[in-house]
Amino acid sequence: MTKIYTGKGDQGITELLGSERVPKNDIRVETYGTIDEANSALGIARSITGNEDIKEKIHIIQKHLMVVAAEMAAIPKSRDKLKKTIKEEDIRLLESLIDLISVEVGVMQGLIVPGDTQAGAALDFARTVVRRAERLAVELLEKNFISYLVLVYLNRLSDLIYLLARLEEKRDLLKKSRVM
Repeated sequence: MTKIYTGKGDQGITELLGSERVPKNDIRVETYGTIDEANSALGIARSITGNEDIKEKIHIIQKHLMVVAAEMAAIPKSRDKLKKTIKEEDIRLLESLIDLISVEVGVMQGLIVPGDTQAGAALDFARTVVRRAERLAVELLEKNFISYLVLVYLNRLSDLIYLLARLEEKRDLLKKSRVM
């Protein structure tokens, strides 16, 4: 059995994709770690929603976030060796989902206080983590560590997750009104 620990990171150093070693508090490590947090929060939402189409959308997003994290973890000269990167078509997919869900959710009035449903709250939490990752990613873009498309993707993604939370809550409310 392969051991999960290597001991190589015990001194607070980690290796990026491309063999560059950096401190674990490097902005790249911080940012792809934040993407990992967002992915985990989305996993919680996916595990508790009863809406199969929302589960499918979250799963697609989670796969994309692995690509985003890989881009952030790759040193610039190794980026072209990545099998997948965020493309304009990935952003267009998010935009089409945003447009589609906006129609079903409708116009929202006032401020939204998270917590009407467990899955909605998990989605709202994931959205805030994506927003933090987006703020961190600005520095990565300034240092030419990521492509502009990654930043655009994160911006659209937070909008989509917001709408998924509202959709989750709306469908839950409809389901409860049918039961009564």
